[in-house]
Amino acid sequence: SDDKLLDNLKYQLGFDFNNETAEGHKIKNTKQSISDIAGFLSLQYLPITSLTIQPSLRVIKNSKYDAPIIPALNLRWQTTDNLFLRLAYSAGFRSPALKEVYLEFVDVNHNIHGNENLKAEESQSINFSATYSSTNEDFHYKIEPKFFYNKIDNLITLAEVSSGVYNN
Repeated sequence: SDDKLLDNLKYQLGFDFNNETAEGHKIKNTKQSISDIAGFLSLQYLPITSLTIQPSLRVIKNSKYDAPIIPALNLRWQTTDNLFLRLAYSAGFRSPALKEVYLEFVDVNHNIHGNENLKAEESQSINFSATYSSTNEDFHYKIEPKFFYNKIDNLITLAEVSSGVYNN
């Protein structure tokens, strides 16, 4: 990251790697692995001191699922000394965890089966908030309404598929 790139521009750049491996009699075919590597870039631009614009991008390569490019955009505007407005949009992606796909756990108390047909979860999110605060000699008060919208496709969750039998 660099906060001195320009007076009004900062950036953060990075990557991460995740590898999940499981081996044993409760894993389908005894051994399974899922991994991903991702790179991200985030900029923070202040065209004027009261406005912050922060776009970001994440690129993911998963060993089992096709991942889209994940964008996000955050805006923060200080309209007055007491009022801040925030607006954020982001996409999301979550590949199923190894146990959600390959775990076969059956005993007296459990009957859980992974689902090899799971699709990756994808989402869209929009958030808006306004924060008004003020202080006088006696007290400090703040009003902060928040609104959000989330849309999730292919939600991954543990579900009962028949009496006592669970699947992702």
